[in-house]
Amino acid sequence: MPATTRCYQALPWMPKIECLVLSFSDIDKKIWKVIGGLPMLKTLKIHHVSFRGDIPVEMDHIAGLQVSSLIIEPQVFPFPQSLNVAVLSELSCDLDTLKKFLTRGPISALKTLSIDSRSVFSMQSLMQVLSQIPSIDNLTICSEPSVEGPKVVPRDFPALLPNLRSLACHHAFLALLAPGRPLVNLNVWGRDGPPLNLSAALGSRGSNTASLDITRLDIPLAVYLTVGHLPRLHKLTLGFSPAYTDLPGSPDPGTTTELMELIVDACDKWAVNSSVRRLCITAETSFDPMDLDLVMQHTMLFGSLLQKFPALRRFRLGYRVKWERFAVDEEWQVFVPIKYRAGIVEEFEAGGPGVVDYDGYLRRLSTSNLP
Repeated sequence: MPATTRCYQALPWMPKIECLVLSFSDIDKKIWKVIGGLPMLKTLKIHHVSFRGDIPVEMDHIAGLQVSSLIIEPQVFPFPQSLNVAVLSELSCDLDTLKKFLTRGPISALKTLSIDSRSVFSMQSLMQVLSQIPSIDNLTICSEPSVEGPKVVPRDFPALLPNLRSLACHHAFLALLAPGRPLVNLNVWGRDGPPLNLSAALGSRGSNTASLDITRLDIPLAVYLTVGHLPRLHKLTLGFSPAYTDLPGSPDPGTTTELMELIVDACDKWAVNSSVRRLCITAETSFDPMDLDLVMQHTMLFGSLLQKFPALRRFRLGYRVKWERFAVDEEWQVFVPIKYRAGIVEEFEAGGPGVVDYDGYLRRLSTSNLP
């Protein structure tokens, strides 16, 4: 008997399950019947599965569920005709599935919406859908916009999505979705097209962004120069890719020293922001040599970053090493999360390229159980 079959047979003995993830398995009518017998199920996630039988009919078994969070893989999961969409508060799917949901009536409880990256649509179709869901306060659009659709944003569109507080999207959507909304969390990506002026995209005049309430910002590093002053910004994530055009006019770096110089040069142009507490600079594979050069990270932190972010508490370059302090007058400590320690110790002991210890931290990590 396959392991997945045994797992599904065990579900009736766990009636208090609130979250169920179905992945990498076959789904048939027996399984739908089991799922329909979970009275407390609130979150259903389905991806990388194969369906058997007459799925629309068999899904009648889940008609009585009050699922509030539904995350489904696009173009694989059939439209669930029997599901009560009125109670959905979180939904992740492709745009076509979302349109089918809306034909059933309003989804007035929906707060969090994620549109999958495989969706292809125009600005016009996006506006038509979002205009029917004014309750959304957290929106993620993983797709890039198509070339079709209106060239100018309709004047009445800023009145829509009045409660939007968190937005993650390609920069081409900003003019449509950002101005006039009470955003506190903004994640922007995309390098194609002309350089992005974030202040202008947010609907600010010049660099006057002081009235904005943004506390979390995730953008390409070069774009930060156009942000203006954000007095409530606490967490800043900057994406850096020397292989692209983040820093125009700069040569492709080949060493950690050149990488540091490029980032420090950009940092010198920034204004001081005393509200930022957490700073993360992320990058692609070409950025990896800096990940374990702790001396270089220490130099960057004390040489440039603290001058621009004097209230900083946490700093991370890449993903594996963190620098922390609990107060402005305390010393900085380097820290490696447990899940990365084995790999880092292996690289350190092998004398891998780009691994440079600071204050003996990596040596102690390889010989003892550091906290």
